[in-house]
Amino acid sequence: MARQNTFSKGTEKIFFFREFLRNWRAVGSVMPSSRFLASAMLKSIDFDHAKLLVEFGPGSGSITRRLLARMRPDAHLIVFETSEDFCKTLKALGDPRLEVYRTSALSATDVVRAGSADCVFSGIPLANLSSRERALLVRTAKKLLTPHGVFIQFQYSLDSYKDMKAAFTDVDLGFTFLNAPPAFVYRCRQTLDAAQKMSCV
Repeated sequence: MARQNTFSKGTEKIFFFREFLRNWRAVGSVMPSSRFLASAMLKSIDFDHAKLLVEFGPGSGSITRRLLARMRPDAHLIVFETSEDFCKTLKALGDPRLEVYRTSALSATDVVRAGSADCVFSGIPLANLSSRERALLVRTAKKLLTPHGVFIQFQYSLDSYKDMKAAFTDVDLGFTFLNAPPAFVYRCRQTLDAAQKMSCV
């Protein structure tokens, strides 16, 4: 199974910065996510059982590569990225479990069956979206998830907390200094009542 790093040492940062200059609103940061942020994003996931994962705005693939390294051989990762160059880089990873769509994450329900994803990860800069787009993206993630699924979003502020709480009953916050800039990590789940839990058994 091919899982190659498409960057030599230091080149990912240069590549990412160039994409930021081209479209800062969509990229949202001058640097790719650090390994510390990636670890914070992935730490609560049960990779032994997760079979379908989705990523919104993977960029140069700093989190994508770590997902592929942890996933089961029969698991599947679907990513949504609007940058043509980022998409080429993701496809160059050459992993058959990875499916890359060059389209907005807001169109994810056209590709992924509702209620089928174990996890949805997002690095989309929500602060650069309109309030309507933010709410729609969060609702889209929720729609994709299984009843026990989790939506994990990193951001550089707490501005999106109300959007998460409006969609999910259980929102946990994490924080890592070891990223440029430091980032908050939202972990969102829908708490099931007793009747719902019985119906999911």
